[in-house]
Amino acid sequence: MHNTLISGFGPYDSVHNNPTMRLAAHFAVNSVPGHNITTFVFPVTYAGVASSMRTILHAGKKFDTVLMLGANPIASDWRLERYGVNQNDLNAADAEGKFIYSQKIVEGAPDRLESTINCDAAAAAIRAVGLPASVSEDAGRYLCNHLLFVTLSMLFEHSSIRAGFLHVPPDELTYAKVPDGVTMYSFAEHVRAVEAVLASLI
Repeated sequence: MHNTLISGFGPYDSVHNNPTMRLAAHFAVNSVPGHNITTFVFPVTYAGVASSMRTILHAGKKFDTVLMLGANPIASDWRLERYGVNQNDLNAADAEGKFIYSQKIVEGAPDRLESTINCDAAAAAIRAVGLPASVSEDAGRYLCNHLLFVTLSMLFEHSSIRAGFLHVPPDELTYAKVPDGVTMYSFAEHVRAVEAVLASLI
């Protein structure tokens, strides 16, 4: 049985109801074969991201896999992020309107770190259940990339824990007012995509 941490994010900007928050709630009470799941939801704020993840990883439970989820409100598919980049967007405020003032996420760390889950296999698993998926080479420079890089840097050369990030497209509850031209999926499809990724990790 794999001990698996699934994390999501709360609402921010136009993401009125973050599907990853609801995915974390779903998997907190719905089992997945082969996985003993723990969930956590991060606020979309820079303050406390690193300390919260460090606390989770050192709270006593030995995790085999950390699967981080984030919403990409303009995506039309599910995207596995191959890299976390050691760089913040200094011009992007978090959900509290606060900016981060250091461009580097972790001083002295490499410029980028590679996810330690098999992104290609995970994307193929999503496609195998009839949903569009790809592997992305750029996780952006906002909180999703920030969390991914922080987590990979904590685990770099010091742990057998696998870690990766899945960006999900919007669903029917994501927006208070749906913008034109946005592709939306059902929450059930989100669940199916995450279940497919989890199956690929065993």
